[in-house]
Amino acid sequence: MKLLIILALAAALILCILLLYLLCIIVGYYIPVNHHYQQAETGIDVFFSSNGMHIDILLPTRTKSIDWTDYIDSTGFAKPLDHYPFLSLGWGDYGFYLDLESWDKLSAEIALKAFLKPNTPTLMHVSGYQHIPFNDLKITKLTLSKQEYLALCSYIFSYFKTDATGQLKLLPGKGYTENDNFYEAKGSYHALHTCNYWVNKALKKIGVRTALWSPLERGVFYHLEKIVKQQRYLTPNSTT
Repeated sequence: MKLLIILALAAALILCILLLYLLCIIVGYYIPVNHHYQQAETGIDVFFSSNGMHIDILLPTRTKSIDWTDYIDSTGFAKPLDHYPFLSLGWGDYGFYLDLESWDKLSAEIALKAFLKPNTPTLMHVSGYQHIPFNDLKITKLTLSKQEYLALCSYIFSYFKTDATGQLKLLPGKGYTENDNFYEAKGSYHALHTCNYWVNKALKKIGVRTALWSPLERGVFYHLEKIVKQQRYLTPNSTT
């Protein structure tokens, strides 16, 4: 009898935690930070891509402000890095990146390990693109000022682990294709700090309107799309 009561209480506690988590997602989704943000009229275009589950940030490989070839070498890529006009950069859990073949094959073991196990290793994923993949992924564009762009690049780079010589810690042979690579990353992935919250936090840090807290990609894109719609409304002679 006592065992049944303990099990019932444990089940009730787990249910309450899950309901609280869902409530926080809903509240964090709709409450904006940097509410009055307006994107720059001129500046550097950056893109946010989503496969429906995970967000990456796409940046120009080279600008007058930042040349990513100075920080990421071409080891493991099919071409020298400067042959790719755009780089896609993302952060996430090791298991999600390398143990999961596709999202439809997500197992409870991989998900629970990522969300609940403390100090799981994380990775940075870098992919080279010849063109922005509008036909393959959901894409939203923002135009950032130079200051915002530099702050974003600084945030992204701060998550790469480096060795004693300052070189990024490449995981050889782990890329999905000949146009991408994985690198050891800083930070721990868990239910409160997901790959999408990593992007959410980047936007908050550089002053862009975004969700108060969103571990899911939809909460981030909801506010990105608000920015784009607002810009169209404020721009004379804009078309929809």
